[in-house]
Amino acid sequence: MSQMKKIYKYGLAVIENNKLLLCEPYAFKDLILPGGTKEDNETHTDNLLREVREELGEAAILDIDSLKYLGNFEDLAAGRSNR
Repeated sequence: MSQMKKIYKYGLAVIENNKLLLCEPYAFKDLILPGGTKEDNETHTDNLLREVREELGEAAILDIDSLKYLGNFEDLAAGRSNR
């Protein structure tokens, strides 16, 4: 069995009124946290700013001061089974 390739993604967990914000990417039907893989020399903040605009629209506002690190999580990537 071959080893799966690891990808690293920054995800934004927005929780309000006990609801978690998820989005449906254009490439597959799984619901995911807004966010994505790092490009070039992006910081985690730069990545989230870019991804939030791409996935939630130009009008989406990310309050950088409200960001809190929640930890590292490992799982199969949504939309990438068997890779």
